[in-house]
Amino acid sequence: MFEAIYSNIKLVVVIPEHIPIHDSVAIRALAEKTDTIVIGGNTPGIITPGQAKIGIFPPIAVTPGSVGLITRSGSLSYEVCSVMNLFGIGQSTIIGMGGDKVVGTPTDKLLRLFEEDEGTKACVVLGEIGGLYEERAADYIPSMKKPVVAFVGGRASPSEKRMGHQGAIVERNVGNWNNKFEVLKKAGANVVNSPAEVGPTLKKILE
Repeated sequence: MFEAIYSNIKLVVVIPEHIPIHDSVAIRALAEKTDTIVIGGNTPGIITPGQAKIGIFPPIAVTPGSVGLITRSGSLSYEVCSVMNLFGIGQSTIIGMGGDKVVGTPTDKLLRLFEEDEGTKACVVLGEIGGLYEERAADYIPSMKKPVVAFVGGRASPSEKRMGHQGAIVERNVGNWNNKFEVLKKAGANVVNSPAEVGPTLKKILE
C-alpha cells in the first residue's frame, strides 16, 4: 500500500483482512495527506457493472444502473444487489469500504464521491455495529441532494464480543445498533430494518 501511494497511484484497493491496526492508521494518514482513495482492508473491492471491477465482486450479482452502494460486508451487498435487481433497479458503482476497524476511506467521504457522480441518482449505505463510520456519515447526509437508503446489520449481536468483521464490536455503548439507527434516521436517511426492504424502498423513492 505504501509503495502504491508513493508511486502516485490514486486508487488502491486492499483485499486482505487482519492488517495490523497501526499499519492501517499509518496508511489512512498517508492516503489523506496525498489525496489517495484507499478502499479496504478486508474489502471485496469495487465494481461498476458492465464497465470495470477491481477485486472479487461477482459480476453476475450486479446490473448497470444509477444507485451507488457503500457496504461494510461483501456478502450482504450481493444479497442487497439481488433484491434491487428484482425490482428493476441497477447499480452505478458498488464499493466495499472494508470490514476492518480502520479502513482507508470512511463512509462520509464515499458519499461525497457519489454525490458528485453524475451517474448516481441515489445511494445505499450498508453498515454494521461497531465503530463510528455510520455516525460520521449521518453528519454529512443532511447536506446531500441525493436520497440515501441505509441498513445497519447486527441488531441482535451481544455487546463486548466481536461478531464477524474486526470492526464489528460494540464497546462502552459506542457504535451500538440503536444509536446508528437513530442518527441515520434523524439525518434524513431512509433507514430499513431488513435487506429485503432496500429494493421496494428505492423503487418508491426513485418513482
